[in-house]
Amino acid sequence: MATQLAVACSIRSLNTVRSFGHFGHLSPQRTKEYNGFKRGYNAADFAKLSVDGDTLTQGLRDLLSWRALTADTTKGVDYRDALNAILPLAEETKGQIPLTDIEEVITPENSVTWRFIRTLVEDGKIPEMEQADDAMKASILFNRVRGFGKVRALGFAEDGVRTLDELYHFKDGKWPISDAQKLAIEFHEDMERTIPRTEMQEFNVLLKDAFHKADPNLKYTIMGSYRRGENVSQDVDVVVWHESYPKKEKDEKRVHKVKPDSMMGKILTSLFNANIVEESKIFSKGPKQVFALARLPNDPNAVHRQLNIRFCPVQSLPFMLLSGTGDDMLYMKMRKRALNKGWMLNDLALGERTLDTRSSAVKEGTEVTADSERDVFEALGIPYLEPTERSYSKYKNRF
Repeated sequence: MATQLAVACSIRSLNTVRSFGHFGHLSPQRTKEYNGFKRGYNAADFAKLSVDGDTLTQGLRDLLSWRALTADTTKGVDYRDALNAILPLAEETKGQIPLTDIEEVITPENSVTWRFIRTLVEDGKIPEMEQADDAMKASILFNRVRGFGKVRALGFAEDGVRTLDELYHFKDGKWPISDAQKLAIEFHEDMERTIPRTEMQEFNVLLKDAFHKADPNLKYTIMGSYRRGENVSQDVDVVVWHESYPKKEKDEKRVHKVKPDSMMGKILTSLFNANIVEESKIFSKGPKQVFALARLPNDPNAVHRQLNIRFCPVQSLPFMLLSGTGDDMLYMKMRKRALNKGWMLNDLALGERTLDTRSSAVKEGTEVTADSERDVFEALGIPYLEPTERSYSKYKNRF
């Protein structure tokens, strides 16, 4: 099978040409909401429509949380895609966003978001929030905070908690509030604020120096919207790799403690010494992954940002870069293409699926060898996109 996959990787031009139309095919059923909205206006009137950026982004955050609390969470992905795409527009306009600009960044297939935008434009309301009682509104808010999730968000609301301040000090519930959760509550507003590209560039310089001091051979990349060239980011999402960690072993043990002399231990020490991260502001840490709050040093007014660091095996780097860079819609379509070929694409590998259809793991011995992200695109028969071309507004006309 490994040979067959290698052959598949080499069939480049033919697969690319064949896949172009199918990959970008729009579903008439899923575009019904968007098309119905546009038919209600002539072109000139539609071009005049706009929506307040803050209202739109906060509404999408609430709807994303609301959907996660309901039985059907599938549409939540659409809200997340829309939020990620609209945040740069909201930052750029600082006010009303023309719908013609939103058309450039959201696919017509995102029916739930276009329905929401239409209701917001025509009625000025969010029906789901209008119909929610105080307990549900509290649950929606708590679910937006890192580290709580559906069960706890609903549970604390049922216990009568209504505000983040009450949640921070609540002691009589089924679950204790952990230090990490208190940290998330305290800096919730900071964590929801977008990060300007200029600030991301400052972080890039600081991280480069800190990582070099941890180990001169340590390499890294900031992923997400920063790598895609966008003007804002939601967090500082970093992948690091080192020649000492060439590949993930099958029997690799899960270790939760970070030893001071380990690679992640050295990274954390360097970040502490640079005053980028404080020991008291770490959500979780392990030898392969760290979630923490970071901010620009020597500025008491600097906003706390979420910093995610993942230590990736060198062999898996193309797959980690691909999943971490996004955008979400592109990666979802690539994973779907892999499934259609009988493969599984995850952040570590591409290969045959395991027998367990619920698993996202790749069957051992069937992995596609990839030295770059381009190799992954070619294996799937999808035209290669540079990282800066991987936002929907830039690649939509190519498919």
